[in-house]
Amino acid sequence: FPGIKEISCETDPQIITTPQFRNLQGLVDRMSIGVQSFNDDILKLSERYEKFGSGEQIFERLQYAQELFPTCNIDMMFGFRGQTLDILHDDMEKIWTLNPRQVTTYPLMVTSQTKKSVKGNIAAPGNQLADQYRVILDTLGSRYNQLTSWTFGRTKDEGFDEYVVDHDEYLGIGSGAFSFLNDSLYVNTFSLRRYNERISAGQTGVERRRKFDKHAIMQYRLMLGLFSHRLSRRYFREVHGINVDTYLMKEMLGLKLAGAIKDDPNDHDHIIVTDAGKYLGLVMMKAFYSAMDNVRAE
Repeated sequence: FPGIKEISCETDPQIITTPQFRNLQGLVDRMSIGVQSFNDDILKLSERYEKFGSGEQIFERLQYAQELFPTCNIDMMFGFRGQTLDILHDDMEKIWTLNPRQVTTYPLMVTSQTKKSVKGNIAAPGNQLADQYRVILDTLGSRYNQLTSWTFGRTKDEGFDEYVVDHDEYLGIGSGAFSFLNDSLYVNTFSLRRYNERISAGQTGVERRRKFDKHAIMQYRLMLGLFSHRLSRRYFREVHGINVDTYLMKEMLGLKLAGAIKDDPNDHDHIIVTDAGKYLGLVMMKAFYSAMDNVRAE
């Protein structure tokens, strides 16, 4: 695939200690490492302590790993039960000490499947998320450029692994992949066995399709604009042929009344996303990805 310009991979704190991991140097442009927390109690709660070691051990490994790739992204997580503001603040201070090129701070996402398991009991009450997010904004937000509601980078033009933000349409290949083409969402089977059977039989891996009307698609693009802090009247007018203020009148009015957006006095086409809007975008994307995981699990 000579047209591919960037390779992004994901890994965990255990893999980065193996000799084979160094072989990826020069082949991978962006390496994302799932950490979640440096706090040992949170690591034990999420059943990661035994698998990946203590927070101190993970911290030491990250110092080595981030030197291997042009972009090293550290995935952190908030929304755990027992994760106090002090614990979260300490995690963010450790991130600042590491100074990776990118940081992603995901809210804990509980799907309909995990609600039925022990993992469903590790989530903090929803009313704690806003205060935790405030800690993240006050620490990382003052030291990094905020790229999306949960992604932070050293520069404003960082590449990041949120293809749904940058592209109205996208094609997913492989088991469990999603595609959005024209007006439809396509879902490939998550089962490797079924995926292999379908491909061997000359079929695609797609098992489900859902078609959306234009209004739903515009709501979807509005959500992504809120999440990415890139809300533009010009985009809706030139790409989709609508006046977003009238076509999505209820949605836009609701966002303004909630203090999530405000007009830019210097540019009528630009809509400013406030901190309240960033949090709302995060919560909406959290629900969106949880719903996608529910589809995968069906």
